[in-house]
Amino acid sequence: MVFIKFFLVDDTSVYVDSFSTINILQQVSLQKADGEQLTWLSKNAVTKNHPLKAYQANWVKPTISSFSLDDDSELYYRLYKPYNI
Repeated sequence: MVFIKFFLVDDTSVYVDSFSTINILQQVSLQKADGEQLTWLSKNAVTKNHPLKAYQANWVKPTISSFSLDDDSELYYRLYKPYNI
């Protein structure tokens, strides 16, 4: 699952792009209208000094699914299983 948000400035020459996935922290950049990246606003890379670095190797990709209820509504969920199962 990928989460992408973008916000255009008034003249639409540039936009702010916000990107994340289940196991990638939010990254925010300034882009030209044609998609060329101008700069990072928040790269948020997990480097050796990042607080999450010690835990990254054990990150677990969740199961994402849904099920139907009696009233035909759909309930979506994200299930994180323990790493060592």
